[in-house]
Amino acid sequence: MITSIEKLRHYLRKQGVELGRDELAKVESFLSEVKKWSKKTTIVSKRIDDRRLLGLTFDSLIVVSEIEGKRVADLGSGGGFPGIPLAIVLPEKDFTLVEIVRKKCIFLEYISALLKLQNVTVMCMSWDDLDEKFDTVVSMGTGYERIFNVTERILKSGGKFIYITSKDEGCSRRVRNPFIDADTCLIVSRETINR
Repeated sequence: MITSIEKLRHYLRKQGVELGRDELAKVESFLSEVKKWSKKTTIVSKRIDDRRLLGLTFDSLIVVSEIEGKRVADLGSGGGFPGIPLAIVLPEKDFTLVEIVRKKCIFLEYISALLKLQNVTVMCMSWDDLDEKFDTVVSMGTGYERIFNVTERILKSGGKFIYITSKDEGCSRRVRNPFIDADTCLIVSRETINR
């Protein structure tokens, strides 16, 4: 019988993303912890089910080939999407997860330590206070206009902005998410550095 995590691997392979056994085990542990923590506190929705968690993970990882440079910021990391799955799959890159809600920061620090993700730094702060430059900035469903304005300030010259959303406007690419039976819109831009 095919498990849900094996289905995730199968659908990601169709998108050109390969997950090894170690990566798959870490993703499975991450999802298990998200589910467990969400029952006690709002890391993600308390009523989130396996299908939606797999959908969030799928959406997180379909941008693997878009990530450029060494330093990556995930703005509004929340329960770790997309930053934690990306950090699992791209251990050679440094991920800064920026989240303002303290309990979510605690979870991100916990899961990074549990999975031994030495390429993850958690910054519990407002995006507006972020004073670093990144090669790639990624965010999932956090409010495009606000995130775009912050990205203008923190993206290195020649850097890339990747926004993952369910809204269907200005997509660079649409990908069918097999877990939630809906399209994911990817907005990939360099226009923030064309000043």
